[in-house]
Order: sequence, then structure tokens, then C-alpha cells
Amino acid sequence: MEEPVHSPEIKRAKRLQTRARVHEKVEQGLKELATQARLLAESLSEDAFHLIPGQIQKLKASASQMIANGQLDLISKSSAEKLDKELSDLPLQTEAFCREHDLQLWGAFPDYIVNGTVYVGIDGKHMKATINDFSCPLFPVTTVFQALADEVTRITGEHFDASQFAAGLEAAHQACVSRKAERTLLTQRISIFEILAELSFQNQPKAFLANPIRERFKSYSQYRFRADLFRLLLARDVQLIASQRLVLEPTSVAEDGLFMYLPALGRCSFVGHVVLNPKE
Repeated sequence: MEEPVHSPEIKRAKRLQTRARVHEKVEQGLKELATQARLLAESLSEDAFHLIPGQIQKLKASASQMIANGQLDLISKSSAEKLDKELSDLPLQTEAFCREHDLQLWGAFPDYIVNGTVYVGIDGKHMKATINDFSCPLFPVTTVFQALADEVTRITGEHFDASQFAAGLEAAHQACVSRKAERTLLTQRISIFEILAELSFQNQPKAFLANPIRERFKSYSQYRFRADLFRLLLARDVQLIASQRLVLEPTSVAEDGLFMYLPALGRCSFVGHVVLNPKE
């Protein structure tokens, strides 16, 4: 049985044929434009002044023809439509990739947390993806997914000493508390980013402390901090820091929080404060 003349399949096939013809004509026009530009460049380099006016006119004519026939506009429109579709399909592609590679995916487009340790951010406006400290072009998405897999493998293979990190976190918290003038319950609530800054300072080598120049600075990013916090939450035997209990308080203000997966909530949230409560 023949397909109806106006069936979606036939319409799609016609659109693809039209697009192919337009692309072919544009490619021919661009080749002609490139030829005229090359000839003009040769005339300029050889100081062939008697040829330059004519070459400029030919170059203008080639460019004007491409603009006048509307083919560039058609290419722009079809590319924009394809881009919109690729962006709309990206969440499903991300879910499929993580499922196929046994990776745990939390969050929602455009912000994800993978395996609790890797942040993935999608910036459709600027066509880039952020994977922890690394940024790359958003397309082709296979490159993004490969970078994600590599980052997960790298962090999974790292040694993490939960007790050592817990001790550093407690020291950073106490240092922040000691700087507050009044000792009240509220002083125990320390901004997540204040803790991060203190941890970063504590992680500096003696060479940096003796001469704090950029070359001696040891980076400790929020991506590293997120991964360490998540791994600490999984190490239940060290969640009790000394005689205190670690609490990560969510915040409703995204700019004031660190986006991460919280096992106790079973979802991602923005952590705004670190609290160490006395053990009950």
C-alpha cells in the first residue's frame, strides 16, 4: 500500500531533499567566494594593483549573490532547528549514557551530579559543557560523555581518607567559629563556602605560607570539596567528628549553596551551611 501523499514520512523526506539541495548550492557559493578571496589575496601579496579593483568587485558580487538568494538564511534556520532538537534530546541521551555505563545520575537538566562526585553542567546558550573543573564544547556530545566517563574513572581511582578529611573539616569549622564575636548556637552554622575557603587555606604547603605566590598555590576547588563531602557522607563510621555530628543544611538560594547529592534526602540540593551538632 502506497504512503499517502501528505504522510509525515513523505513530508520529512521532501524536507531532507530540499535541505540537501540548498546545502549543495551553498557549498558551491562558498567555494566560489573562497576562490575570489584567494585571488584577491594573491593580487595584494604580489602588488598586482591593476587586478585588485576587479577582484574586489568579483568578491562583492559572489557575496551579494549568496545573501540575495536567501540560501544562507535557509541554512541558518535549518541549523537552528537541528540545534534545538539536539538540545531537547540531550537529557534523554545523558540518561541513556549513564544507564548503559552503570553510572548513577541525579539532578535535572541542565545540572547533574554523577556518582555523587562529578558535576555536569550544560550551557546551551554558550554551547559548552562543564565537567567538574573541565569545560569543553557541547557538541559532539560523544566528546562530553567521554570526558564524563574519564572524570568518573579518575575520581573513583583516587585514594580517599575519610578520617583525615573529617579531621580537616572539623578544624576548618572550628577556625571559622572562632572568628565569630559571639558564641551562640548560630555561630555553629558556617557558610559552606567559608568552610571551603578555610579548607583551601589549610591545604596549602609550607612553601606557599612562607611566600604566597601563585606558582606555589595548591588548588582545592568546590568540585573537589563536593566529592570529598559526598564520600564522607558514605563513610558512616566517621560522620561523628570527635563528639559532634555533621549536618549539611540545604538553602533555597542557589548562589549561596553548593549543588550536590544528599543521600539522606535522596535527591540533589544546594547546601548552604555546615553545622557540627553535639552528639546526642
